Amino acid sequence: MSKIIIVVMLLISTCLFGQDKVDNSIMYDKTNIYYDAVYRFLFPVKEKKEQIIIENNSITDYLPKQVGNISLEIINTSDKLFLKRLRKEKKIRIRRVIPIKVTPSGQFKISIIYFDVIYKKKSEIEFVNMGGLDILYEYDSDNKVFVFQEIE
Repeated sequence: MSKIIIVVMLLISTCLFGQDKVDNSIMYDKTNIYYDAVYRFLFPVKEKKEQIIIENNSITDYLPKQVGNISLEIINTSDKLFLKRLRKEKKIRIRRVIPIKVTPSGQFKISIIYFDVIYKKKSEIEFVNMGGLDILYEYDSDNKVFVFQEIE
């Protein structure tokens, strides 16, 4: 009986405190490094119900439509529907996920940049860089996983 209790406690502690391994950039789940980076980016606001607009690129194919209470809307800034929406709203904040880069120190970096897209007049749209952040990982070659380091 005590062995069963120990096994159950180990399973519970793994579920509560264990981290999903992040070991790829192509799967459509939590093991994807881009998914993990966007999740860490959203973590401070995950209690709010919010919509985040992310600019479409090759990385966004691997992002979920929902992270916790936050829905992710993938848009193409040159799409006619987006432009129509922009004309109506006048300003839309988007995020751009930049493909992974290797830093000189050997870390893997994913950058997320904030842009305000502002409708000026009929043929003029302005992209204003509002800043961003870098999410850094190291690669653990023994376990073949990316290990989160920090957000800068």
